[in-house]
Amino acid sequence: MRAAQGARRLLIPFHNRRWDSDFLTVQRLIADGPLGAVHTYEACWDRYRPDVPDRWREREAQGGGLLFDLGTHLIDQALTLFGVPDWLQADVYRQRSAATVDDAFELRMGRGRLRIVLGVSALAAQPRPRFRIAGDLGGYIKEGIDPQEDQLRAGMLPGDAGFGVEAESAQGHMIASGAKIAGDLQPACAVAAERGCWRAFYDAVRESIGAGAPPPVLAQQALQVLRLIEAARLSSASGARVALDAAAN
Repeated sequence: MRAAQGARRLLIPFHNRRWDSDFLTVQRLIADGPLGAVHTYEACWDRYRPDVPDRWREREAQGGGLLFDLGTHLIDQALTLFGVPDWLQADVYRQRSAATVDDAFELRMGRGRLRIVLGVSALAAQPRPRFRIAGDLGGYIKEGIDPQEDQLRAGMLPGDAGFGVEAESAQGHMIASGAKIAGDLQPACAVAAERGCWRAFYDAVRESIGAGAPPPVLAQQALQVLRLIEAARLSSASGARVALDAAAN
């Protein structure tokens, strides 16, 4: 950050997962309020990859491990929604016998009555829901992962009509009472997904460079994520809850 300021250049972290279809849908639901005040937010990103490939992501000296990899995105999404929590408690560990870096973690955070639970595993043959959110008026659950990465690998281009569009069969479901009183909940209903748009990140970068618009992701926000990762490693090593200072971020 200091180098960028000294060179009068932009530093824009690549937190592209803010433009995932599922996260945009969650962001809309929380903002529009059909769930009421959110008190529990769970986000998991499970995979089944029992073999340990020979690549930089599996090497500690090169920043490997799932906390630095997928955890970066999960933490950034939580901070985008709720800001810096009051405290954090983590378990960062290895489960594959050949692993040399963490391939799983469980992260619990709190802000007032809100509880945030983030989890990743490389040995989950049956993945947990991608999102599970509970509020005073109901809940939302979502399986599966945003389609954009698979679409790109299949040869689809960001300008194609179906890019970022989630299949109806993959939509999340919401159960809500529809009233601020105790009572029967309505049946679960499918929630139309927002269209994922990683391209929006690049469009915003272009506007930042060419027109002086605010960057889509601030360097200070990436620093917040890294400070939480450091706190998670400290908590996992000590087995203790770590207090977080929002002012320091």
